[in-house]
Amino acid sequence: MSDLKYRNDFDYVTSHFDQFFQRAAVRSALNRIYDLQITGWEKWWQIEFVTWLAEHQNIGGWVMEEKFAIDGRTANEKNHISIDIGFRLKGFSTKEFLFLELKQHADWRRCIANMLSDSHKVFDSRKKSLSNSLEKRSFFVCGVYEFEDVSKSEINDYILIKAEDSGIHAERSLIHTRLVRGTPFGFTIF
Repeated sequence: MSDLKYRNDFDYVTSHFDQFFQRAAVRSALNRIYDLQITGWEKWWQIEFVTWLAEHQNIGGWVMEEKFAIDGRTANEKNHISIDIGFRLKGFSTKEFLFLELKQHADWRRCIANMLSDSHKVFDSRKKSLSNSLEKRSFFVCGVYEFEDVSKSEINDYILIKAEDSGIHAERSLIHTRLVRGTPFGFTIF
């Protein structure tokens, strides 16, 4: 895939996450999650995001938990991974999807580590899915975490260092970190 195509996909995905986290209902739910100290809410936000995304006129289709074969030499037990969300824009090939892994953790460092771990698994997987033969046009991971006492630049620097340590290519211009206004949370996409 060309760098321009990937950059366009990145811009599209980041603008949609920006819009998603501006929604009053999402901000309210995040504040309740924080106030009640709820953990393990990753599935909730996957469903919230995909149902919101499905309402857009330019979405030509979507899937959840799409399975991809992984290289048997790197697998411990499983021979596949499931990527949380995939979607196709109208006008794209019906088999070419943008795929997303969504993560959450109260600790931003742990969230980033989980994001990098999932990225590594996805990059080691086959290009086409097992069940629907969908192709990964682009892959991004988005993590939500408590955004207190840390700066965007500190988070982005941490990602660059940890990505390099784990053999994942990352560029500062392809890291998107934002505060979810009116909440104690932030999110990062790369």
